[in-house]
Amino acid sequence: MDYSAAIANFYQINLFIPDSAKAWYHLTLKLIDDSLHTFPDSLKQKLHAQKAPLLYALAEVYRAEGQTALQDSLYKLILDKFPNSKYADRIREYFGLPPLVKDTTDEERLYALAVLDFERSRATLALQTLDSLMRAFPNSTLRPKMLLLKGFIFEKAFALPDSAISAYSLLVKLFPDSEEAKSIQEKLKLALQAKAAKADSLSAPVKGTNHRIGSEKKMQH
Repeated sequence: MDYSAAIANFYQINLFIPDSAKAWYHLTLKLIDDSLHTFPDSLKQKLHAQKAPLLYALAEVYRAEGQTALQDSLYKLILDKFPNSKYADRIREYFGLPPLVKDTTDEERLYALAVLDFERSRATLALQTLDSLMRAFPNSTLRPKMLLLKGFIFEKAFALPDSAISAYSLLVKLFPDSEEAKSIQEKLKLALQAKAAKADSLSAPVKGTNHRIGSEKKMQH
């Protein structure tokens, strides 16, 4: 199997002959599937894991050929069968999905990734990553930073002031002594005042309206 995989890689990487590369990748994958029935259980998982790089390499051949449907089907297969492989995060990014939160060591890395996504104008992906992090780490020390970034994204990237106010308000409520809360307290106060003033102006009756309506009713009679 290692031999046939090496031949497939040679055709793809060195000779740039995609048809031969695809044939050898398919052959190697079939050899693995056939061997799974004969290997002891203790070795099956390790053997099965060897399919991930082969599937990804095959998908890359299809990508180079512009066969997007076949490429995407293999990407989805990798996400389904090998969600924790090193290829999964690349594929999730390709599909616009947030990376999986695997363990506590991912906390700071994924927060930094959310910041990077926002800076690269991928605000929706940044929000999805933040939501995943906040669900996975409800007691995280980074939670004030997450709420601040979430509010900032709503405010700057989507121009959704109500959503931004909601995130900022939660930040101030849960972490009033944090530096993040202190940094937006004045802005939040002004935003809430402006929102209240707008609501009051909309609910106030227009001067003279009742008089005109009454006059119109009299004229109708």
